[in-house]
Amino acid sequence: MACELNLVYCIGESEEQRDKEQTEEVLDEQLSALKGVHIDWTKTIIVYEPRWAMGTGTIASADQTQEACEQIREWVAKNFSQADADATRIVYGGSVTESNCENLVKLPDVDGFLVGSSSTKPTFRTIFEIMHR
Repeated sequence: MACELNLVYCIGESEEQRDKEQTEEVLDEQLSALKGVHIDWTKTIIVYEPRWAMGTGTIASADQTQEACEQIREWVAKNFSQADADATRIVYGGSVTESNCENLVKLPDVDGFLVGSSSTKPTFRTIFEIMHR
């Protein structure tokens, strides 16, 4: 029986790993769980969600976010195909708010956001509007 499930795969490093400059290694290790799995990349979302940013009000910088999301896309291209990498939606999660999403949405490898607690506030509409400009 075939299942029509979408995959949302959240990955990210701890603050200690970030401080030790281990982000690339940690993301590669987490992504390696996908090796050998048949994946419909058009139904796949990979979320870069640094653990140190979750619910803290602290957000990865635009440079940190782009580097991680670019690494994810390159990993998919290398381990599957460029077409798969292009089809995969890569989103950022981790204290996304209406005041920080405008800069992040402009990044070439960020396709959207996983919004946590901000989704319960009236300002969520602003995030939605920024995404649809």
